[in-house]
Amino acid sequence: MTADQPTVDELRGASETLLIPLACRARGSRERMSGGFRDDLAEGLVSRFGVDLDRYAVDKPSIKGVIARGAWFDSQVIAFLRAHPNGCILSVGSGLNTMFERVLRQIAAGGWHWIDTDLAPVVDIRREVFPDTDMRSTRVLDVTDAEALAEILAAGRPICVVAEGVLMYLPEPAVRTLFETLAQLALDAGVPCRICFDWCSPLMVRKSRKHPAVRHTRDTSIIFHWALKSPRDIQGWHPAWTLRAQSQAPMTQAGLKSRLFGLTYQAFTGGRWFYGCAAMDVAQAGSQRAP
Repeated sequence: MTADQPTVDELRGASETLLIPLACRARGSRERMSGGFRDDLAEGLVSRFGVDLDRYAVDKPSIKGVIARGAWFDSQVIAFLRAHPNGCILSVGSGLNTMFERVLRQIAAGGWHWIDTDLAPVVDIRREVFPDTDMRSTRVLDVTDAEALAEILAAGRPICVVAEGVLMYLPEPAVRTLFETLAQLALDAGVPCRICFDWCSPLMVRKSRKHPAVRHTRDTSIIFHWALKSPRDIQGWHPAWTLRAQSQAPMTQAGLKSRLFGLTYQAFTGGRWFYGCAAMDVAQAGSQRAP
């Protein structure tokens, strides 16, 4: 990277948080914290950029949770591409995620396409590491930009939007706009549409600055903004959304303490989750539930 280009040390705000999952995957891989999990690319990236693992990957349960979350997202994307071999994966807030490489090991190159997006400073860094190819491109994107989303859906491909570790940093109006816009554009285009995302409970949002990963970020203004009680609440934003799958893997696979906390939270909230992942589909008129 040349001197006039941004480095990870200059990232602030939500952009700095890309270092958390990268560091967690690298440390989890290096120290074999989660079974046979390996991410050699993440290990190489933290070395290349000099990412401080003791700052961004200090909490072992968080590391295990990030790994479990990534595995769940991978499984959802792989299932989508098996059902839609000509599909498009739109990753929002990609950071330095290595998901494309992981999925490519499971789904052979073919008619599908991958678009990584983020804010401009992050995209500049990504392009140094992940150059565009026929299968994969990187672009600057505001997830509330209806014109940009419409342009992507105009290609007519089935689309799966991936928002891993992203939406909780946005205000609720922006998240709501994304879901409303995406559903309406998919209905208008008549294409299968799925979104995979993780979400935080109201308590998790209120305590976000105390989160083991967030509290060590250099930018002390970083907090979670968007809270959700249940993914089904999103159907109130647009009735076309249907819940396909959900998971508590980042909690249940992070260790005994996290599992017990999750169960205690459910007991005191009538069964609601503290934190989870969800996949939702846009139900087209007359269509059956996608695999």
